[in-house]
Amino acid sequence: MGTHLTPCFTPPVSDRQLEHPNWQPARVQLHPNRLHIRLDVPKPPTQRRRLERLEPVPPDLPPPRPVHEIVQGLARHFDACVGRVGALRLSKHHSAAELRTALTYAREAAKSWVRLCNQLCIDHPDAMTSVQKVLNFLQARLEEVQHHAGALAGFKEARSDLQAAQQAIMALQDQASRMPAYTTSVWPADGSWDRQPPSVADVLMMMQAPAQDLSTVRARLEDGQRPMDIASTPSPVKLDDMQQLQGHLAQQLGKPDLGLPMTELQVLLAGPTLPIDAIAQGLLLGLSATETRALFEAGVPIHPHTAPDRQLRQQLQQLKPVPVQQVGQGMVNNVHLHRWTDGVQTWSYTWRPERPDAEADAMTDCGIPMRAATEWDRPGPNLTGRQVLTSLLAERLQLERHITVAKSWPAVIDSTYGSLNEFVPGLQKLLVHSPHDMALDNDDLQWLRSWAEGPTLLADIARWQGLTRLELTATGLRAEKCVPQPGGATFHLPMVRPLDVKQPQVRCQMVVAVWFHLLTGQVDWNAGNVAFAPDPTVPEQHRLVLFDNDLAFGRFLMHPEDACNPLRHQPDGPRVRPPRSALHGTRIPPVIPADLAESLLAVTARDLLDCGGAGLISLPEFTALHSRLRHLQARVRELRQDPHGWLRTDGDWLTPETTRRLGLDDLPALADEVARTVLQPPGRRVDDTLLREIESSSLLRALAVAQEVARRHPQQDWFPTLLDETAIRSAVHQARTFQGGSGSLTAEIMNS
Repeated sequence: MGTHLTPCFTPPVSDRQLEHPNWQPARVQLHPNRLHIRLDVPKPPTQRRRLERLEPVPPDLPPPRPVHEIVQGLARHFDACVGRVGALRLSKHHSAAELRTALTYAREAAKSWVRLCNQLCIDHPDAMTSVQKVLNFLQARLEEVQHHAGALAGFKEARSDLQAAQQAIMALQDQASRMPAYTTSVWPADGSWDRQPPSVADVLMMMQAPAQDLSTVRARLEDGQRPMDIASTPSPVKLDDMQQLQGHLAQQLGKPDLGLPMTELQVLLAGPTLPIDAIAQGLLLGLSATETRALFEAGVPIHPHTAPDRQLRQQLQQLKPVPVQQVGQGMVNNVHLHRWTDGVQTWSYTWRPERPDAEADAMTDCGIPMRAATEWDRPGPNLTGRQVLTSLLAERLQLERHITVAKSWPAVIDSTYGSLNEFVPGLQKLLVHSPHDMALDNDDLQWLRSWAEGPTLLADIARWQGLTRLELTATGLRAEKCVPQPGGATFHLPMVRPLDVKQPQVRCQMVVAVWFHLLTGQVDWNAGNVAFAPDPTVPEQHRLVLFDNDLAFGRFLMHPEDACNPLRHQPDGPRVRPPRSALHGTRIPPVIPADLAESLLAVTARDLLDCGGAGLISLPEFTALHSRLRHLQARVRELRQDPHGWLRTDGDWLTPETTRRLGLDDLPALADEVARTVLQPPGRRVDDTLLREIESSSLLRALAVAQEVARRHPQQDWFPTLLDETAIRSAVHQARTFQGGSGSLTAEIMNS
């Protein structure tokens, strides 16, 4: 078993999988949940089909379990034994108490081992020492567990697991002892890494990979390949398998003279089994073997709309990549910033890798996924498809006349399928995290440093803004909003930038976004995803930017308002729709820009298919999209008969009737009512019914009410504190103009 032991982060590899040809004969099954048209030239079928994902043959022996999972299993088995014996009886048994203590320490050490392996890079001076220290501690605790194993009735049943954990520790200790020599052998010749240096987990994975020459491993690392790809390199593919695969492909495509490079055949045969139909369709679309495998392993149908963009691929192949930077982490995937350069100009994109195991099908229907949902046999989420389709629909509706929707393209980066998205420079989110740094005019900054009453002025401004503190930095000011926690710690609260709902552009852009989100079924548009960027045509103005668009196109959202009204439609299936969800939509606005109305009325079902609905989403999701379009078009026709429904000029957005329809005419009174119901003294019950109804009705109105409450009650902690950077800079500048006047002058500045 020592040759098969794997650490906690290594996917198991079975020898038996390599005994079978890593491809399957033609086996395409009918599936009603994919609009997927095969591209075979000889016999194009008329049915809608979806490729079946075929799993590798399971091994005879179960794969070895990671150390931390074995220890966790021992702890759970101990708890089960305690439940049968009784905790009171256990407390009187000294040896059983020692067993519990040893297991507790072992479980914490196993968690530390996982965290250490994934976070500690090999260039850290204490990496090797820390690894040996944790393994030795874990081994000592497991020996104590073995010594006291007979103290608790029934615990001896886990003796085999305990022995497996001890053997795994011994194997890891042996690998850790060889790690310094291995690291020295694969260290780049120039001493620097193009990417972040490998972690301890990466090195252990590469050491357990199939036999590879160390110089080859170093060359692959110098080329920028990921340690995971190096570790997953399979055994050499047999020549007979490659010739047999090429013969089947030639017969499938009707091309007897088909000749594929040996490297392509090796990629197609390496790793999980690929259906031959998937390989054939990838060839017809001009995909490389790596791209075909990436789409298949992501659970995405191979289709012209899901295939990586050719022009973008050719452009990036001619450029040099720049080190990757992670810029965010959402509910279903991570976001990285990728850059490519030609030495003069740099192109930036945000990369969102596909997550085949994401619970997006439940999230897009406003359900919170739970463990039971994973037992549901459903198609893959295709988060990339949702993101790309949103971008294509925005182009079809010509939304660039009002707002910016980040363009998105399907791509394969580092053998992983996902979406490359337009990087919008100057993007500023409405929601700001504390602490937040802001720039200050250099003259005001120097004056504030030299004025003796500067700290007092900043304290007054912070209190006036509802901030915890406002401090000087090297380039400006730092604003913080936090609350104390037990033990002396602090918890930072979010802040929000002002949204001027009196501006016609703001009203128009927010309404355009709502109409578009109602069409796509977007359920993740909240204050955290509202952002603005400088208008490329009018730099002094800002445009609303829609950038996080993958939680959309729910298949149960047949009506545009289904996402905000759970009582309208209750779909079947093992998912949960809680009464209050962080994911929700809004109601149909009572007004619409005239040009957007005309664009919506011109869209047909064929347009939706041409935009990518035939491959980027499933058939039920497309059916729901078409249904929402028809409902929205009916509402647009009704508004055309209304003299105040279609708006054409900035003046139309500022009329009293439009203000009333948008719910912005009674903001002070509504803010006072919300404050009375939610800003209660401690110990009293909070009634947020009105607030939730406002949030479900209109995001524009909810943001306006929240900032009105924050402005009237600056010391409250329910809503994000209003961070008005312009007002703060103005207050500092006025204080400088008054030459640091008395406290009454400071109060006068605050009031102004």
